[in-house]
Amino acid sequence: MAGSTGTGIHSGRVIEPAVLPAAEAVAPPAPDSGESPNTAVLRPLSGGILEIGFAPGSILTPSLLEQVAATGTATVAAAAEPQWVPMHLLIDVSALDGVDPRAACVLGTFSGIGRIAFLGSGPADRVTARFVASGLPSGTDFRYVQDRDEALRYLERNG
Repeated sequence: MAGSTGTGIHSGRVIEPAVLPAAEAVAPPAPDSGESPNTAVLRPLSGGILEIGFAPGSILTPSLLEQVAATGTATVAAAAEPQWVPMHLLIDVSALDGVDPRAACVLGTFSGIGRIAFLGSGPADRVTARFVASGLPSGTDFRYVQDRDEALRYLERNG
């Protein structure tokens, strides 16, 4: 995730980012194996925003998204503050190497999602974001951006 290492601070409390391995990843890949580690890092930000990034080379699979949803829900519940509903998502797709076609359908089943900003670094990431967004319910407010500050402004806006 571009520029998102470390811990998150929310209402004076330090919240450690959650790191979750994909269900398919039984053991970490060997350093030069070429295998994807398929992990996601979740970090709560102020204003009800949950930042989601992926390890370089990850493949977005339905099981990884389901784990992100479960961990994201627990992270938001731990914050226990009203401004966390609806949850806005900042999803950094720049490290993804691929998307399982079934993953787009999984994102559309999440409840309580407000706006979604897909953060990427070029045309390939834009295509990835559009594909993932294709499974969202009609009327879901989302945008692709190449600048993290622009993504945060979009997610933090009123209305």
